[in-house]
Amino acid sequence: MNQSIVEGINARLGRYGRNWLEEFPSFLWAIRTTENTSHGKTAYSIIFGSEAIIPAEIGVNSKRVRNINEESNDSEVLLNLDPLKEAREQAVIEEARYKKKLEAFYNTRVRKEVFKLRDLVLSNNEAIRQFDTRKLGPKWEGPYVIKEAHSGGSYKLNDMEGKKVPHHWSGMHIRKFIV
Repeated sequence: MNQSIVEGINARLGRYGRNWLEEFPSFLWAIRTTENTSHGKTAYSIIFGSEAIIPAEIGVNSKRVRNINEESNDSEVLLNLDPLKEAREQAVIEEARYKKKLEAFYNTRVRKEVFKLRDLVLSNNEAIRQFDTRKLGPKWEGPYVIKEAHSGGSYKLNDMEGKKVPHHWSGMHIRKFIV
């Protein structure tokens, strides 16, 4: 969400973002009234149970603006509360389904490698930031020796002198050391 706000500020006001505070409510309004990709609903509709009337629509004589009855509006909003709970639960289910699809898509490109005991490997320093590498520092550390292999693809490592390396290492954060 923060990234979306920063991108909106940069797009609208340029890199330096002068007067961003005056524009901030319009960024939030845009985020709250934009459909979420994962479940197809806006944040506003999930919270209030109906779509927002955008400020530009108020000045225009649209059907939604003409049909507002302020006296019965409160009772109509209360009628939306029961279906609203169901809509929120459905949005959570849809979002979970979307994330599962996204995960499956990205995992098709992941090459799973199974390591055996005593294999020599390098560990990805960026994964845990064990060492301060700065910009031009090494991305891989090692070599290390696989000491234990656990189910689910995690490993315990020792350095070349036999000293334990902290953390469990995922197979995604180590790679085979080729001499």
